[in-house]
Amino acid sequence: MALPWLKSESNDNAPVQGTLCVLLGEQTVSTALTYLTPTETRVGTISLQRKFNTEEEFIASLDECLRDLGDESEAYNEAVFCLSEHWADAHDVLPEKVTWIERALQELSLQALGYIGLVDAFISMLLKEPTKRTQLVFFVFPHTITLNVVVNQHVVTTASAGRSAEIEADCTELLARIRSRLSEADLTTLAVTLASPDLSDAQLDILQQNLLEYSWQTALPVQSVPQVSTVKREELYRHLFHHTAEVLRSKRLGAHWQADPVAAASESVFGQEVAESFAQSAPVGQESNLVAPGKHEPVTETESDPNPATQTTTAPSRRKKRGGIGRLFRGGAGSAKRKYILIGLILGILTLVVVFVAYLLLFSVVEIALQPKHQTITKDISVVLEPGSLQITDNYSLPIDSVSKEVTVTASKVTTGKKTIGEKATGKVKIINKTDQQKTFESGTTLTSGTGVVFELNDSVTVPAASTSATATGEVKEYGSQEAAVTASQIGDTGNIGSNQDLKVASYADSSYVAQSLESFTGGSSEDVAVVADKDIATLRADLKKQAAEEGQKALEEGKAEGSRVAPPHEVTIVNEELSAKAGEEAEDLTIKLTAKATAFAYNSQDTRALAQAVLEQAIPEGTQLAQSEPQVLTQFAEASTSAQTQLELNVSAQVVSQIDVAAVTEQLRGRPVLSVSQSAVDLPGVQSTVIRWLPAVASWFNPNIPDKTGRIRIYVSEE
Repeated sequence: MALPWLKSESNDNAPVQGTLCVLLGEQTVSTALTYLTPTETRVGTISLQRKFNTEEEFIASLDECLRDLGDESEAYNEAVFCLSEHWADAHDVLPEKVTWIERALQELSLQALGYIGLVDAFISMLLKEPTKRTQLVFFVFPHTITLNVVVNQHVVTTASAGRSAEIEADCTELLARIRSRLSEADLTTLAVTLASPDLSDAQLDILQQNLLEYSWQTALPVQSVPQVSTVKREELYRHLFHHTAEVLRSKRLGAHWQADPVAAASESVFGQEVAESFAQSAPVGQESNLVAPGKHEPVTETESDPNPATQTTTAPSRRKKRGGIGRLFRGGAGSAKRKYILIGLILGILTLVVVFVAYLLLFSVVEIALQPKHQTITKDISVVLEPGSLQITDNYSLPIDSVSKEVTVTASKVTTGKKTIGEKATGKVKIINKTDQQKTFESGTTLTSGTGVVFELNDSVTVPAASTSATATGEVKEYGSQEAAVTASQIGDTGNIGSNQDLKVASYADSSYVAQSLESFTGGSSEDVAVVADKDIATLRADLKKQAAEEGQKALEEGKAEGSRVAPPHEVTIVNEELSAKAGEEAEDLTIKLTAKATAFAYNSQDTRALAQAVLEQAIPEGTQLAQSEPQVLTQFAEASTSAQTQLELNVSAQVVSQIDVAAVTEQLRGRPVLSVSQSAVDLPGVQSTVIRWLPAVASWFNPNIPDKTGRIRIYVSEE
């Protein structure tokens, strides 16, 4: 299907024109009536969003969306499309969707001018606001999710994946695909944007909360959790419709279009071949039906050209044509009976028409959908976690459980202690007694060499007293002596003294007792070895407790109940400890195997919904009420500044909508002109926009005002 891809150009020399815009998500459709002027593009009425699954439902939904645009849209049949990736790529409409669009164009009497990519149009909105942050733009569809990475106002990479039930898993998969294409500088600061043409604002809020709780530091080397924002459906639609029409305006509003509007517009969009075919289908000499908004006249059928060679047919309107009755006049002229029958038939038809119009004027019903004004209210709470029931407000408490897991961690480190080891020197000495009394020396008695080396007696030794004998030359005194084995008191080779070395016996005077080595002492030696120091054990134990806390948190996260959230462990208790060596023991390395119990606080995330409801009840502004969408709760764990207690920081927010008194609004709208109650001009208190629909739809042709009777006015409030 040769439906061209449109890109923006600039040309501002043409009159105001109107165009239908069709936005197709994966399974949703919406339409808008836009006005193209030489200098600007304005978006008028926007239809409701409608969902579909089959081709039949698609055509029916598109028809209903076009009818939402009101009578004014009947003047236009040219349409430009804004297509998601499920419908088209940058080259053409996808083959499986060609028959869908062709059938819709045929059955709804539309002429397609071209299309633009939905995601590209949305990215253009972001690029209008310069930012130094790297933007991760997630476009979410019912069955797929697309990630566009914008760096310095340029899309640097794109990735798509099938959508699962957990957006965290989808995010991990997409980030893994694009991680290698980004530099570290690109990831300094991040901003995350969520948008979807298919999902509701409430569904996007849930996905936003999940991404705020996502472990970004695990997936990317970022230092902080990025900002996560959403684009509301109304804002997204209005931008996409505006951008779609803006691209078409730059394509079709040119100086040559004024001479032949259909052919020139077709040529600028489709090319010469398609332009010629459009020109052939346009009435010769007919002025364009596209006029300035608010100044158009009803479209009339082209009068027949008496020359068959020049007669052409116009594109069929979406309105059903009424059949003529001319065929009833085929018959013989002069038959009075036939004339009376025909006259009666005509009068009967006219009567039916009058009755039908009277019914439309007196009994038709108008449905008015009111969308209330929205606003977001937010409140921050900070509480300290303790086991039991945490009282948040006067009427609500958050149940807190204490959970624990045992983990075993092991680590080793090089020892830093030093110790000298070796052997003591041994040898034999002779103890000399110079006194007249024998002397017993107990084991352990010290003997000190001249160099200060101390030795100790191995056993008790008794040394006989000195004796005197007479000789020819006089008396001779002979000292008493006794051999004994000694051992150095300290290790080391300093105890290896030589023979005939004098030693002092204990603290006795040398005039009483002395000793002398009988041989060279041997066996003394020493060396320095590594041993386990007390600080080695303390340091390794502290590291293991920290590791046990981290492993404990992982175990708690893996074993937590569905829907629960677990805070970081606030207590780590050692259950068992095994050391490869004790303090002071010789060892090059120390290994400790630690079994610890990590204890943390946990609560059920579902309880936070009721928490948000309770907290926000007193913050609701007067005249508003909470919207039907779930309140949003953003949580973060932190350590209290004044203690080691775990602190839970809560940011609760919700959409509130204005309370609308339907009875009062009904009374206010009675008899008002329909055009005074439109999406772009609403003076009803608390009302953001309106959608008006007549039952039957044809009643809108005959009723310029809203009925005066309240029974013919049906009003309902729609939050979407």
